[in-house]
Amino acid sequence: MQDREQLEGTLDQARCGTLLEVLSVNAEGEIRRRLLDMGLVKGSRVRVVRKAPLGDPVEIEIHGFFLTLRLKEAKTVKVRLLDAGPGPGRGFHHGRGRGRGGGRGGRHWFHRFSPLFRDYL
Repeated sequence: MQDREQLEGTLDQARCGTLLEVLSVNAEGEIRRRLLDMGLVKGSRVRVVRKAPLGDPVEIEIHGFFLTLRLKEAKTVKVRLLDAGPGPGRGFHHGRGRGRGGGRGGRHWFHRFSPLFRDYL
């Protein structure tokens, strides 16, 4: 079994797909208040949805909504790993769309809701 310290860290260190539990928010002032207001309180469960190539920003899912945090803010949130999520090569999808043309701006969405332009697609 892993040590407890290995299962704890900050939100910026977590990989995409991991399920985490918030242990504390170590920010100060306005940033702390804002993070707490958005639901990042002790005991909340958070899933890392995606990260930018350089790690800034980090998108998380909390209480059923998506929240994007700057790296500076994510470093202030102490978390514990609950589930490592899908491993490499298991097909975790980093975006919200469903591939070519399947997202809201894709041609299938456009075709479905714009009957005037069906002949052009």
